[in-house]
Amino acid sequence: MSAVALRNMLNEMGLWQTTATVIYQDNQPAIRIAYNDGSLTQRSRTLDLQTLKIRQLIEHADVMLKYCKTKKMLVDVGTKVTPADQFKWMRDALSGYLIEVGNSIPEGANWTRH
Repeated sequence: MSAVALRNMLNEMGLWQTTATVIYQDNQPAIRIAYNDGSLTQRSRTLDLQTLKIRQLIEHADVMLKYCKTKKMLVDVGTKVTPADQFKWMRDALSGYLIEVGNSIPEGANWTRH
């Protein structure tokens, strides 16, 4: 829930957010569970407290979950083993090198040029 902590800190500084904070997720079942108001299955009942919290944040428009392909999840660069070419692309995207040299941004990437 660090996104909520950052929202709270920005609010205390007078920087109010008018829209929900987007959280990118590569786990589609987790997104479906978070947005599903129905009951949880036996396999997902252990997620009750966490699920209820994220549902509450979604209902209050504090956060919004969006699907992002695993290959495009830049935050995974330091947590998952990736092929060399994918690692280099992620590294360059995080450092801003891709944008500086004018390389094309892959389709479905989560940012735009300014």
